[in-house]
Amino acid sequence: MASPHSPDVPIFVETADRPYFQMVRCSYMSIECDDPSPGWQIRLNNQVAPFLLLELVGIVQQPFGAPRFSNYNLVDQLFQQVEKQAFLLINFADLWLPRFLFSASVQVGDVYRVTNELFNEAFRFRDGQSNQRQFELQCKELPPVVFSPEETRAFGSWVAEQISGAQNSAPKNPELQLRTRPGHDRSSGGS
Repeated sequence: MASPHSPDVPIFVETADRPYFQMVRCSYMSIECDDPSPGWQIRLNNQVAPFLLLELVGIVQQPFGAPRFSNYNLVDQLFQQVEKQAFLLINFADLWLPRFLFSASVQVGDVYRVTNELFNEAFRFRDGQSNQRQFELQCKELPPVVFSPEETRAFGSWVAEQISGAQNSAPKNPELQLRTRPGHDRSSGGS
């Protein structure tokens, strides 16, 4: 059950708005469980009950042991801790937010924080429970998103490291590796 002082949700700008569609596409992280997993408990009204975890999705709000993803290590630790559990995985899902909630210089890759209430409204809009007009009216009543420069740097560093590691590692299965045409270097953009 959520505490009354729940932390907010980090969101990542994927695409900026367009003149014909004044919405910004963002993503958020969730932890998902697809296989039955024993040993979990739920606490409701100071009562604790064990349960078998199956197909549960939780929205990531903060890293282990810190209120914000303030550095690369906190981002990396989250992925390492979650992904070492065979039954859990981290997923990125999208939602849309009105452009007027953002600062003037919103950039792809920026990290913002949204209140739980705004996140809930965006989730309802994404799932078709409200139309764009209703959603935008609701958003005008809620606090705007808050830019998080330290998390933007931390996730930017983590993403750059993941890309570099993928580019510099041997393919897991050479038979599945993309091939290049003779005389064309993939890194130079030739096709």
